[in-house]
Amino acid sequence: MQLMKITILCCLSILINKAVYSQNPQMVHEGEIDFEMRVNNYAILSAYYENDKLMPGKQQFAQQYKATKPQFGISNFTLSFNDGYSIYAHDNTAKIPDVSLIIIRNIVYSDLKKHVSISKKNIIDDQFLVSDSTRKIQWKITNETKEIAGFNCRRANAVIMDSVYVVAFYTDQIVPRSGPESFTGLPGMILGVALPHEHITWFATRVINRQVFDGDIKPPSGGKKINNSELLKTLLDNQLLKMDMLTRPLFLHTYIF
Repeated sequence: MQLMKITILCCLSILINKAVYSQNPQMVHEGEIDFEMRVNNYAILSAYYENDKLMPGKQQFAQQYKATKPQFGISNFTLSFNDGYSIYAHDNTAKIPDVSLIIIRNIVYSDLKKHVSISKKNIIDDQFLVSDSTRKIQWKITNETKEIAGFNCRRANAVIMDSVYVVAFYTDQIVPRSGPESFTGLPGMILGVALPHEHITWFATRVINRQVFDGDIKPPSGGKKINNSELLKTLLDNQLLKMDMLTRPLFLHTYIF
């Protein structure tokens, strides 16, 4: 009888501990996050090609593209992070992405304590190393939630560059305040971002909780050193980017991301 009571008490203790743990999940301070970036090629074509009635050749190109190419261009990225630093870069070990109208290979390094970032970006045939303070975004946190990569996330909305609408999902179970590309500024890790009107999304597919030393996270090198204001001026002065409205997606991925 006494043995049975002890067994029952042990089982109750285990159940209580599990319940408490589920209500207070372990906080993650370092690790790796795999992100999948998806570009809706068809939607971009409809927005920038098919609506251009002055350029019928582009409408024909859009129709041919849709008939022979995949709707979504998919790329894989990895974010390595700890409490002090993070670096986001293309996963070179992943499968070569499907054909996409927007090709992104940005590398974004962030010093989470000093709130500065260094990004390596390609513009046409040139490489730039953009050093500046971390982007400040005026987020509005909502009550909507979504599960991403096993984490409960809360939605936040923002408008950047006066007109670009951004939807993000973050979790406070991952402590460092970072995210894909240069999206940051929420009380936890950003695991999902969508630019609905630009037809681009980034969502985490896996989170690995492992030790990441400061020495494992190094800023990128190479390229012309500039800041964000100088990068914007470079884009506005670039003749290729002035040719027509079709360069808008290129402008966005180079500057906004």
